[in-house]
Amino acid sequence: MDPGQLPIVLLEGLISGLWLMFPAFVAGPGAVFCGGGPPIDGGRVGRDGQRLLGDGKTWRGLLGGVAVAMAVGVAQQQAQARIGHPWLSDFGTAAYGVGFLYILFLLGLGSMLGDLAKSYAKRRLGKGRGTPLPLADQLDFLLGAWLLLLLGATSFAFSSIDGAQVLLLLLVTPAMHRVTNQVGFRMGRKKEPW
Repeated sequence: MDPGQLPIVLLEGLISGLWLMFPAFVAGPGAVFCGGGPPIDGGRVGRDGQRLLGDGKTWRGLLGGVAVAMAVGVAQQQAQARIGHPWLSDFGTAAYGVGFLYILFLLGLGSMLGDLAKSYAKRRLGKGRGTPLPLADQLDFLLGAWLLLLLGATSFAFSSIDGAQVLLLLLVTPAMHRVTNQVGFRMGRKKEPW
């Protein structure tokens, strides 16, 4: 590869990676806006005396986050049908034996499960709701979405995400996460700005 092409290749990888993972990115904010109601853990505590997940993890938030991810992905799918740009994923085709709604469901649910796993781990570490856990707070949803995509649509995951995209997303996601949390905090939807 010509060294002059490297910036274009990196930009292409970043844009296509962000496009594909955008439903996972919006699932968390969707959960915040849709949340409330009964907690997933039902108030249960672990052997350590700490809540399993806490009041901030609700069924309404979980389902709302997945629904928002899927709705955004459907809008992206429609935009991709109009744009037809090769950098942008179409979230699955018959060639992979999966439909795009299934891919969107995996991205949304994986994002939410990553967040729940991080909350469970924080409680086991004795950290209360809203206490920061650097890197885990910024990458939990992304790792969860990748893992569920790998488990549920392996061939699609390997053909749609490459190592460069993974690395680029791991580098830019913490900064993007910080910005979106600041917005949510200023809108009064989040109690902490991280």
